[in-house]
Amino acid sequence: MIVVKYNNVSRHEACALCQADIKAPNGPALFKEGTWEPVCAECAEKHAPELALMVKAWHSGLSTAVTPRCDKLRYGRHRGWALREELKT
Repeated sequence: MIVVKYNNVSRHEACALCQADIKAPNGPALFKEGTWEPVCAECAEKHAPELALMVKAWHSGLSTAVTPRCDKLRYGRHRGWALREELKT
């Protein structure tokens, strides 16, 4: 599962899913759950499109309120942003 965490270190690393070389941005970024291994935008769009859109909107300066289907997102106390269905597990 992919989660959003606030990233304060920006460095080149391999995507946790496809091993592509990426640089996670400062601020909200996508990571493999339970780790600080970043996930590239392409993998995030395939596996968690709502989260990818939310992070992209934040970095574009848009409010998450204007992103489609944001009602499916929920902030889990210890897991960061995730889809509501995934937080039930």
